[in-house]
Amino acid sequence: MAREGIDCVRRIEFDNATSAFKRLELRYPDYPLIAVLNATVYWVKAEASQGDKRKPAWNEAAEQLAKAIEIAENGVKENPKSQLWQLNLGMANFFAGRAEVERQSIIKAIRYARKGRDILRTLVEEYPDTEDAYFVLGMYEYLAGSVPRGLRWLTFLLDVSGDRELGIQYLERATARAEIMAPEAARMLLAAAAVQPEYNEPCNYISLARDVRKKYPQNPHYSAALQMILAH
Repeated sequence: MAREGIDCVRRIEFDNATSAFKRLELRYPDYPLIAVLNATVYWVKAEASQGDKRKPAWNEAAEQLAKAIEIAENGVKENPKSQLWQLNLGMANFFAGRAEVERQSIIKAIRYARKGRDILRTLVEEYPDTEDAYFVLGMYEYLAGSVPRGLRWLTFLLDVSGDRELGIQYLERATARAEIMAPEAARMLLAAAAVQPEYNEPCNYISLARDVRKKYPQNPHYSAALQMILAH
């Protein structure tokens, strides 16, 4: 049911995604990932927003992610051994950092991103089969590892350095194995191959690009990635 909602998000069917997550909550009110799944609708909406709508969209996404963090922190306190509560907390913090980048609050963004990274690294050390965690860790490693060489000293100073190759490995793993966030991992993986072919192997992802474009024809990200990969 959670994957059904994410599929709706990737088809740009935000109302259907919200309805799917509401049905999930009604049937399984104690499911730990409900808060971060609901927030997913808002940050993907914000990513798709344009012009004057962009700033309020990211503000709303930040509010929803703050709520998700608060819920997850309480959940972790009550269920400290729960993989899913830890996953909720790690993902919510990471995407809160993404929202703060758009809101130009860089220090807050770094704090959120570091906290989300650390939670998820600890999680996969203890539970390496938490496949959805590799989606966020893959994003982190790839983006942090893609900082220009001249600024890498700053990433070490701020403890936000990353490994681009490891990021690709994690995104490939999440695309293949993640139960919920595989479509998002595929989107990031294809974006990396399309935008930075010099660091990736675009031809390796032609089949994947065609598959997801067919599955999510409403989403321009997938069709654009396919066209760029074919061009490379």
